[in-house]
Amino acid sequence: MVDLLKLAKERLGTFGVTVNETALVFVGGKVEEKIRNFCNLAEVPNGLTHAAVDLICGEYLYQMQQLGELNEFDVDAAVKSIDEGDVKITFMDHASAADKLMALIGHLLDHDADLLAFRRLRW
Repeated sequence: MVDLLKLAKERLGTFGVTVNETALVFVGGKVEEKIRNFCNLAEVPNGLTHAAVDLICGEYLYQMQQLGELNEFDVDAAVKSIDEGDVKITFMDHASAADKLMALIGHLLDHDADLLAFRRLRW
């Protein structure tokens, strides 16, 4: 789990977010538990490392935004557009900062297809 937290902290740093370590550890544990329960696995597989990091970052940003703790976060400076595979999200200049933040969070939390690829049936 330490590696995922380190990667998530680095990723959040690229967005210009100052990380609250206690909150990050909680969110990391929550996301790891969610992945293990959803996929019915004992640990998060290596193939889900980047998805797990995105989920941790998305959940962290969401929780901090809900608590009003993202005051220093400038979403305009952090993100202009997001490209991943065939998906591209470009933020319009007239979109509000809150809309841009929620689009970023939504993008980071959208890894259902990745999780389904590793899901095992429970017997």
